[in-house]
Amino acid sequence: MATFFQKKKSVENYSIPAAPISDEAKGYIRRLPKAEIHLHFEGTIGAEALLRMGRKYGVDEIKTRSDAEWLLYFAHPQMFFQNFLFVSSLLRDAEDFYEAALELGRRFAEENIRYAEITIAPHKFMRAGVPYPQILEAIDAGLRESPQSARRDYRYIIDIVRDLGPEIGMEMAQTDFRP
Repeated sequence: MATFFQKKKSVENYSIPAAPISDEAKGYIRRLPKAEIHLHFEGTIGAEALLRMGRKYGVDEIKTRSDAEWLLYFAHPQMFFQNFLFVSSLLRDAEDFYEAALELGRRFAEENIRYAEITIAPHKFMRAGVPYPQILEAIDAGLRESPQSARRDYRYIIDIVRDLGPEIGMEMAQTDFRP
């Protein structure tokens, strides 16, 4: 597998300092119910899930949590797309989707996210051999089995890419998936 990113000193060297905020204000913000209305599933994968997948598949570029965190950083559009494609390449079976969704659900619980609209672009995973229904079922199961899932509502937006042809688009549109 090609290396899409350059080695780094640390992610912290690239952080933008935030303005100071009181603990009281942080607590208030944490307790507020929130909505996420434009999430791309592949873009929500956290460092822990990346580290697990990297170890599962023996990916040389991901040996430590710092390596995984670096994949979540980008300095310019080219780096964003390179890292995005690299991260997407690690979703190789239904278990990977489940684990990533479970971690996302945990993050939703920590941030008090009550509603989320999640865009899923299954075409590249279908081409790699992961059946479309398994992708959706795994993501839904991971989110539903995460902490406080009963307090959240999800909607899925399926990105049907036109280069697959109308037959695949119709098959995806007609799949009866009801969580």
